[in-house]
Formats: sequence, structure tokens, C-alpha cells
Amino acid sequence: MEGIRLLQINREKDQRLAPYLAAMLKDPSASVRLRAVNAIGEYGDKKTPDMIKPSLDDPDECVREQAIIVIGWVGTPEAADILLQILEKPARSARQAAYWLGKIGDKRAIESLERVWRSTSDPDLKREITATLESLRAKI
Repeated sequence: MEGIRLLQINREKDQRLAPYLAAMLKDPSASVRLRAVNAIGEYGDKKTPDMIKPSLDDPDECVREQAIIVIGWVGTPEAADILLQILEKPARSARQAAYWLGKIGDKRAIESLERVWRSTSDPDLKREITATLESLRAKI
């Protein structure tokens, strides 16, 4: 219940809540961890990717996927650096990372995306990387 109250207060973006939200990322309940990821994402500042980065290894797939989305929302070069690392993870996470790298538009991703495209046999990942590469190259 305490976690839900903190999330309600978070809507006011009180920076004093950051330590509590970070602690909620370690809660035994996946639903609490998922809400914490979303609440931290509402801040959308430069610290968000680093706060959420541990959630990329969460045991719950929904928490991991939402962490990728929130990092993508931030859209900073630091967020892109984290997403580049995710390209090396299983295909589902890598697909989301590729998508968000395209949305961020960080051209540094091209080389890594090409390397992963060559090394993967997953057709869905290849499709997402192809779309992202086309988007990034169009911005050159």
C-alpha cells in the first residue's frame, strides 16, 4: 500500500521520492516493480536511464520490457548507449531496443545494428533492425 501512495505522490514529480521509487524496483512484487518503472519514467530526466537500468535484468519480462520503453522515452545519448547494450540480449528485448534506437535517431547505432542484423537468425529482429536502419539512414 505504501508503494501505491508513493506513486500517487509521484505525479507531482517530487524529486525527494526518487530513493523510494528506486527501492520499489527491488520489491518482491512484479506489479510494484512495474509501477515503479513507470513512475520513474514520468520524471523523464537524464537520471532516469541509470535509475531504471537494473530493471533490464528483472526476472519479470513485463518489467524488463517496460524498462526498455521508458529508457527509449527519455531519448538522450545516455539512453541510446543503454539501448545499444540491449541489442546483445535475447531477440525480444533486442527488437524493442532497435525500435527505440530508431525513434531516438542516434546514428551511432548504425554499426551495432548492422552487426546484430548479420549475426541473428531471428526474422522479427532482422525486420525491426532493417526498419530502424532505413529510418536512421534517411536522417543522414
